[in-house]
Amino acid sequence: MTRVKLLTLAFATLFSIVSFGQELLSPGYIIKTNGDTLFGNMGEFLLRDSLKLKFEKNENNIFFSPSEINSFKYSSGELYESIQVGPTRKYKFLQVLIRGEVTLYFRVDDLQTEHYYLQFNEEGPQELVQEEKIVWEGPMNSQRMKGYNKQYFRILSAAFIACPDMFDKLDQYDYNLKDFIKAVTDYHNCIGKQFEVYFSYEKKKARTDFGVLLGAKSVFYTSKFEGANGKVVKKYPGINAGFHSEFFLSKTQENISLQVELLISQIKYDVERNHQIINQTSRYIHVPLFANYYYRLESSGILFGAGMDLGEGFGFQTGYEQKINDNSIIKLQLRALLMANDLQKFFLNLIYAF
Repeated sequence: MTRVKLLTLAFATLFSIVSFGQELLSPGYIIKTNGDTLFGNMGEFLLRDSLKLKFEKNENNIFFSPSEINSFKYSSGELYESIQVGPTRKYKFLQVLIRGEVTLYFRVDDLQTEHYYLQFNEEGPQELVQEEKIVWEGPMNSQRMKGYNKQYFRILSAAFIACPDMFDKLDQYDYNLKDFIKAVTDYHNCIGKQFEVYFSYEKKKARTDFGVLLGAKSVFYTSKFEGANGKVVKKYPGINAGFHSEFFLSKTQENISLQVELLISQIKYDVERNHQIINQTSRYIHVPLFANYYYRLESSGILFGAGMDLGEGFGFQTGYEQKINDNSIIKLQLRALLMANDLQKFFLNLIYAF
């Protein structure tokens, strides 16, 4: 059997379960346009400019468009409201960041462009806009100097009219979410009014896992392997144990990671030498390095990875992880490695990470 067939048989079963995956949903509630409140699991799906809310209750799924509900809120504290914005006055889901005398809203469209809105009167949310413009142009368009028409200054001035001291500070606020949050916060502090915050000031860190690993390994040869100590005639399952670490690259999406381990392995085999069978034990240290992609489920994930094991060879892995609580995760990984001497090694590892 070729290496390709061995790898195909090893991974086909685990790969196939991806089709049964489900989207990541979070607990919360929605308020419908008739005032009814529904509690369940939910998540935003499809393109953001045609965003719909998937709501799950008692294994039944319902999709709501922005015009069908007033608001929804996750148990984590994130609050969204359905509001008419833009020239077409089309309903959009806007995230509420700060609510007070002046309310700050935020959304991201299907082109991943950020939009910011302030509401401070009965006209509804007004978008904060800045447009790029050419402030100087050389002969024959050979050189151009670009700048920005900061139209949002006009809206900030109207919104902060109760605090004249803010007018001299408008140049301090650039066109980004962080500065708009600071501007609205400074305004409420200036007028001495309270406000509500619906997001966390705490900076989210990328997930990092550290843990211990215990596993079993099997070795296969496509032909009789003959080393310096003789011809291997029988192999026995081995064990490996050590330390596991995994570093996720994104602060918001836990789908791409780098996995590094330090393991010690032991395997026994029979060697034929001088017409005698000798049982030998081999122990060695190796360092697996893998890049992983996770297909996320609600509190778990399926991974597919590729990389190398220093001391073992190159290969692939797949696996499954299940979150136990906020501080610990169990992982089960199947790994296949290839070496140039027609040697295949398969590892089945159980990992406890925290």
